[in-house]
Amino acid sequence: MLRIKQLKGRINYVEALNKMNSKVLEVSEDIKNEEIWFLEHQSVFTAGSSTPKNFNEKKINNIPVVFINRGGKITFHGPGQLIIYPILNIKKRKLNIIEYINKIEEIIIKVFKNNKITLFAKKKQ
Repeated sequence: MLRIKQLKGRINYVEALNKMNSKVLEVSEDIKNEEIWFLEHQSVFTAGSSTPKNFNEKKINNIPVVFINRGGKITFHGPGQLIIYPILNIKKRKLNIIEYINKIEEIIIKVFKNNKITLFAKKKQ
């Protein structure tokens, strides 16, 4: 059974990443260990693989920068921002990454519709 966990308080990003890496190993061995985590991070910037190679700042506005193994550039995580980490074994669920992302999109659209949440696209100026 898939477990949903809400981690209380503001979680240090590096500590969460270490716990998540351990959980990923568990999930790779047994799909019964899958979890979805809901949490808030202490203020942190994460720098992914598309961050310019000459960027080597350790802090931005006194907020730590953590270089991580993911795509993208620099992302802020912080108080008041709900982060959701699905730790699932998509291979054992027989999904490829595109199918997985499409499923997440479908679920979010349904949740928004069922809760009468409307998103508005920002108009170009």
